[in-house]
Amino acid sequence: MKDFEARNIVAASTVEKFKGDVTVTKPKPVAADTPEERNVPEPTGKIDLNSATPEELEVLPGVGPARAKAIVDGRPYASLAQFEQKAVIPAGVFDKFKSATEVVAVSGKAAAAPGTPGREAAQKRIRMCGAKWRGAKAEGKIPEGITWPQFWSQCNIALKNRGY
Repeated sequence: MKDFEARNIVAASTVEKFKGDVTVTKPKPVAADTPEERNVPEPTGKIDLNSATPEELEVLPGVGPARAKAIVDGRPYASLAQFEQKAVIPAGVFDKFKSATEVVAVSGKAAAAPGTPGREAAQKRIRMCGAKWRGAKAEGKIPEGITWPQFWSQCNIALKNRGY
C-alpha cells in the first residue's frame, strides 16, 4: 500500500482506511500451452520450386514478387543443386529458405489424381503457412509462447481472407 501512496495512485487517507483489508498479490503464471500443443509436429511439407505459384514462393524469407517471378521463369529445375547453380537468386537468400523447399521432377502427367478444389486450396495454405513458420522461426520472429497450431490458425484465416 505504501507503494500506491508513494506513486500518488491512492491518497494517504484512503490508504489508512483500507490498510488491513487490502492485500496485493501477483497473479499465478498461466501455462504457455496445453499438453496436446506441446507435442504437435511442425509442418513437414516443403514448397516445390517447380510447381509453386509466385504467391506461395513469396512466403519464403527474402523472396518478393520479383524473385518469385525469376524462380518461376527459370523453371524447370532438376534438383536444388541445379537451382543453386542457375543463380536465379543470390546464394545468401537461397540459404535462408533452402530447408523449406524441394524440387519435384517434372513429368508429362501428374502421378496422383488431383483432389477437390477445397482440398487443394487447404493444402496450398498449409504449405504457405509452413514455409512462413519455418522462415519466421529461423529468423527468431515467432512470438514467445506461440505454437505451430496457434500460428497455423492465424495464418490460415489470414490467407483465406486474402482469397487463398
